[in-house]
Amino acid sequence: MNEAFKELDSVFDSIIDEIENPGRSYGVTDIFRNLHGEKTEYADYAKVVYTIVVRVADDNMSATINVISTADKIRRYTIGELNRAIRAKGVVYGIDSEALMRMVSKQTFNRDVVFAKGSVPENGKDGYLEHLISFPEDQKVINVKADTPLCKVVPPTGGTHGSDIFGKVIPAVGGAPFTDVPKGENTEFDKKTGILSSSTGGNLSFKNGVYSICDEYVLNCNVTKENGKIEFSGTVIVNGNVSGEAEIVAGKNVVVKGKVTASKITAGKNIEIEYATKSSVIFSEGDISLMNCTDSEIICKGNITCASLANCTVNCTGDIDCTVNQGNITGGTVSCIGKVSCITAGSRLHEITEINIGDCSDIITERVFLLRSLNRIENDVEKIVNRIKALELQKKDLGFLSIEDQDFLAAAKRIKKQKEADKIPLKQKIDYIEKLIDISNESVFKAQRSVHANVRLKMKDYRREFDAEFGKVTAFVNDFGIVLS
Repeated sequence: MNEAFKELDSVFDSIIDEIENPGRSYGVTDIFRNLHGEKTEYADYAKVVYTIVVRVADDNMSATINVISTADKIRRYTIGELNRAIRAKGVVYGIDSEALMRMVSKQTFNRDVVFAKGSVPENGKDGYLEHLISFPEDQKVINVKADTPLCKVVPPTGGTHGSDIFGKVIPAVGGAPFTDVPKGENTEFDKKTGILSSSTGGNLSFKNGVYSICDEYVLNCNVTKENGKIEFSGTVIVNGNVSGEAEIVAGKNVVVKGKVTASKITAGKNIEIEYATKSSVIFSEGDISLMNCTDSEIICKGNITCASLANCTVNCTGDIDCTVNQGNITGGTVSCIGKVSCITAGSRLHEITEINIGDCSDIITERVFLLRSLNRIENDVEKIVNRIKALELQKKDLGFLSIEDQDFLAAAKRIKKQKEADKIPLKQKIDYIEKLIDISNESVFKAQRSVHANVRLKMKDYRREFDAEFGKVTAFVNDFGIVLS
């Protein structure tokens, strides 16, 4: 009897050893036989024994588990037994817990079940060029302004590393950077943002894989209404005439090698017309150079140089120099803040010719309005600054601020920054007006040859109408009025 119990203890020790060391077979029934090779009365325990087998693929990227048994009666296995077998094999990554739970729930035997999968590394993508502007086929000129984004160099990605089922990292291969930046004339590339942009306004082209901007648009033809409205960010050069209600708008200069008749020209900088101008509207942010100009309207924020002005309406914030060739100012109204110089004012036909010099009433009114706006912004900024200082002092003393005060402080700083930015254009306009007022203080009218009758001269608040011909006139203003010398 004692011998029988010893044999039974040996059986259970073997079973316990198998449990503590998964992977060993529970199906070896020889342990239930005695020394003579005969089955003992405990041989039926062999019917509840099974083996848990974990197999790993050659590439270590997957693993299967199988509970093997040929016994008639099978004891239920648990998730803990499966996990112990898996840990003993060293599998730690990509384990499908749901698959294992389904095995336990269904008590799956004698079938390989994939319970772990590694992750394949995902290589990075190469950098590439993203175009930010299109080229319509029916559009000959692609106008762009300065600082217009043209394309963007998208950086490569580093990819995502993978792992085998033993947790060993499988490195990914990063993408290659895009290095062939299509930088051409008048373009700038920002390495931080990867954006290629225009450094000036003009005609954009993309040839041979390179972006370029030409700031000149040359028309080797006459320009009429049939050409359509010519709009260009750079300089427009017309090697011909402009007529027939044509319109040209340039961001920079306009140069016309011929005549301008019954048309409209607008320039962001200077205008140069080599021959006659008639019945047209000319507007320039810079200087204007003309020859003979008749029955036209001219608005110039710079200086005007011309041969003659006949029956024109002129508004100039700089000086007018009409001393080229015949140098006549005849008929119409010529207004100028600075100096007006001509050879002859008026005509022998005694046409009414109005010349207004140094009149700053409009810009003085504008200056008052601008100063009020600037003062209002500065008062707002002062209030905001005081509130910011109070909140920052409170935070320093208490060590914290409420959520409402934190939000208010952040908003106040944003508004202060915006208000400070709003002051800049106002100050620039005020400075510009101050310069114009200084120019008006030096206003002078000069006629090198003569001033005919019916020339009405207004200088600041004083008026003088010529009732006869005067020779070689120089006029300026003192405290008593217009002085002729």
